[in-house]
Amino acid sequence: MDRETALKAIRENVKNENLIKHMLAVEAKSIRKRFKEERFAAGANREQIAKCRDIGLGLDDFIALGLDAMKSVAADLGL
Repeated sequence: MDRETALKAIRENVKNENLIKHMLAVEAKSIRKRFKEERFAAGANREQIAKCRDIGLGLDDFIALGLDAMKSVAADLGL
């Protein structure tokens, strides 16, 4: 199931907007949690990503930038 299909199913079956927002937030917070796992984003250089702090960019901001970038090319990525 792709994200669009899952989101459609959620919107059809869950009427509580706050619960939907929570689900979307969890979908996002899990990236941060799983980022600590070596096999998640295995090709990512975590040392380089950590250097973003040197320019004032925290991990949450880095993840948000990455997600926004992927959203802009979601169709091309098959997401």
